[in-house]
Amino acid sequence: MENIEEKKMITGYNFLVLMDFSESSYLALKYAITIAKTIGGQIHVAHISNPEEIVTTENQRVGLNALKTEAEKINAKLSSIVEIIIAENVQATYHYSIGNIIHETKNLISEINSDLIIIGKKKSANKFSGKLSNYLVNNFDGAVLIIDKDYEFMPDTRISLGFSNNKVPPFQNASLIIDLAKHTIPPLTMFTVKTTDEPIKEMEIPKTWTKSESNNLKIVSKSFQNSSIVKGIIEHASEKKNELLCLNRGKQKKFFDKSLRRKTNIINEVINDTYIPILIMGRLMTT
Repeated sequence: MENIEEKKMITGYNFLVLMDFSESSYLALKYAITIAKTIGGQIHVAHISNPEEIVTTENQRVGLNALKTEAEKINAKLSSIVEIIIAENVQATYHYSIGNIIHETKNLISEINSDLIIIGKKKSANKFSGKLSNYLVNNFDGAVLIIDKDYEFMPDTRISLGFSNNKVPPFQNASLIIDLAKHTIPPLTMFTVKTTDEPIKEMEIPKTWTKSESNNLKIVSKSFQNSSIVKGIIEHASEKKNELLCLNRGKQKKFFDKSLRRKTNIINEVINDTYIPILIMGRLMTT
């Protein structure tokens, strides 16, 4: 993994924005800047090139020249992006590498110890797609924020957290969400969706979330029934006009409850059917 910029002292959170220079990735970058300006942090902008798409010949010399030319072009783009971020009074650095996109991303995540990965929502046949995107949603244990439209994180952003039952499990990025909530219009809403054959119980809000050190964070809870968990989540988001929907994955790779035994992942369905920013909460690994 090649880190082009010199490492700087990091303050606050580490936000990793994965760029492919598409419109969606620039929307993700824009949202990352507004988050970093709100709660503090450094933005890491990264691009990973696929060597098979760069080198189209068996001639070694020509292939190496192609790699060099590509690196110079990408470095120039990333450097310009970092200058734009710094002009917004946000610390930034960039990273560029060539290789397997999943392997290189894993290395980068470990290297910078990212708190949140931010990606643009790619669509193919109206469905969430992309090798890396699907890996991050379905196999990565950390927090991922998916941006679809041209949104910014603003004081009037409303935040909702969706859980599989009425108890809030521990998750990796709880402090990040609390810090975001402190800068938005209250309340922070916690909710759970139950199918019609399940009993409704009120959400149990963690006492640690309502202590004085949380700056009197106002939290409300909601539990309701729907014939479909996906429909329930989407209806809740539409009803409340949420602009940041946070979903808990729990310990299982399948969202909410593995007993659902569904062929498709519920998180993917929600991503496909909504356009608001979706933050997938990281799993807290236990021994």
